Amino acid sequence: MAIYLIIFAISVILFFISEQIHLNFLKKLLVLLGLLIPSLLAGLRSLYIGTDVLNYVYPLFSIAKNSPNYLQYLSMPSLNGGIIQTVSSYEYGYTFLTYLVAKLIGSFQVLQVLIEFFILSFIYSGISRLKIKNVSIWLCMATYYLLFFNNSLNMVRQWMAMAIILFGFKYIKNQDLPKFLITILCACLFHSTAIIGLLFYFIYWIIKASDSKYFALSSYSNSTISITAISFISIVIISCIILLLINKVYAILGTIGLSKYSYYLSGTFAFSVNQFLLKMPILLLLSININDTFKKNYKIFFYLIVTLDVIISQLASLSDYSIRISTYVGMFNIYGYTILSDSDNKIKMIIIRSLVIIYLLFYWYYLYCVKGNDQTVPYMFFY
Repeated sequence: MAIYLIIFAISVILFFISEQIHLNFLKKLLVLLGLLIPSLLAGLRSLYIGTDVLNYVYPLFSIAKNSPNYLQYLSMPSLNGGIIQTVSSYEYGYTFLTYLVAKLIGSFQVLQVLIEFFILSFIYSGISRLKIKNVSIWLCMATYYLLFFNNSLNMVRQWMAMAIILFGFKYIKNQDLPKFLITILCACLFHSTAIIGLLFYFIYWIIKASDSKYFALSSYSNSTISITAISFISIVIISCIILLLINKVYAILGTIGLSKYSYYLSGTFAFSVNQFLLKMPILLLLSININDTFKKNYKIFFYLIVTLDVIISQLASLSDYSIRISTYVGMFNIYGYTILSDSDNKIKMIIIRSLVIIYLLFYWYYLYCVKGNDQTVPYMFFY
């Protein structure tokens, strides 16, 4: 357990120092080390760390080493969770990377290092290119480590796809649809469920379109309500309705080409008290800044995401795989917790961010150490 927290701390300190200095070469060196150290931790792990490693990560690598060419590699059978399927059934971006590393380097540990470095680089670049005032990159990275690093050792392909979407958040914020469509296309090369990312572009569009608009509550008075507030509440209500009708979504998955992931939504829905108690504290904590939050579109978006995360996390009651869909919502918290804890009052900001870190530490310990999610604790080296 301790090795994770030590590596997280070293990486976060390196990012923190890099934000304080202006010497370009030294800054880049610190960032590189900050990205590389946790990537090495991911790369040197045992085959038994991360549920999906033995399901497809290692098998696909082994098949690649023994395949004479990429086309034949794609036609080879692979066993995943007791189901035989061809390598071509996996996304081409992922299989090509695996094949390339297997043939050029031949080390599975190097593949695992590159996968985590890929994820970390896109997440880091995504937040750094936003140029939002008072957004500490070190806190964003700490949020990723404590919320999702262990999860990324399991959901390898999906996290590669989600990292690309996070990188493309700038295009969501700027409402640059052509560039975001290219981002989604690239993400789908690693996991086809990345098509879900288009939903967040649409949600941000609704928030931006309703900015500074008001609806009169009565023709006899000056009472009004913000269209943004109406949109916010409507999205929350619609999300609750979809959750209650989740078993009807099978047909939708088929129409958008995701029928092979229908088992993500299999099972019987029931209210999960554990998930509610796990997610609700951070929503309440970040609500302290709610007056500042509703002044900027991107803050409203992230507050909506934190709210939806509480709701969508209830998918955990369906099956162990259902929570993977909700991760597409939760991933935005990597940026959101930091952005929503920002305040012009420095003391207030320090207090809120300190409480956020305490929450994240508790979350990590409970989810990965106590519950054993993703089978990553205790850590074991590959040798």
